[in-house]
Amino acid sequence: MESVRESGEDSELLLRFPALEPQAGEKPANPLPPRDAQAHLQILLVDDDELIRCAMAPMLELLGHRVQTVDSGFGALRLFEGGLEVDLVVLDVNMPRMDGVETLRRLLLLKPDQKVLMASGYNDWDMQSVLAGHPGITSLQKPFSLDEFQAKVAALNILPKP
Repeated sequence: MESVRESGEDSELLLRFPALEPQAGEKPANPLPPRDAQAHLQILLVDDDELIRCAMAPMLELLGHRVQTVDSGFGALRLFEGGLEVDLVVLDVNMPRMDGVETLRRLLLLKPDQKVLMASGYNDWDMQSVLAGHPGITSLQKPFSLDEFQAKVAALNILPKP
């Protein structure tokens, strides 16, 4: 079912899809590991897109992580100035007013060793210059799977060893 509501200059599109029931004997392609077998990280998700925050935070929580969200680089910096301690920042590159690269620059002045995963839906920017000299920073192209996310986190060496 699809419905569109227009009000003034803004439009809202609501799509609803029926849930799929698994077929008898069918197993998920990549079942998630048991929650107690996972590392629990404190993650700050910084993205100006509410849909991304509302979709990504529960996905990361399924992996056993604790996730806090904020909608801007300014908001993230205020949290760190207030003493926020997290294991990982997932930082959107393309945000209005202060983009992810500028947010990263200022964040590293506050917390030089902070682990950061830069996420972008665009291919038109030079990630290598941002990553150069920062082994605790990596990038991931949106959209990404949970497997891709876990691989990038593992490469940052922030998960405790079992």
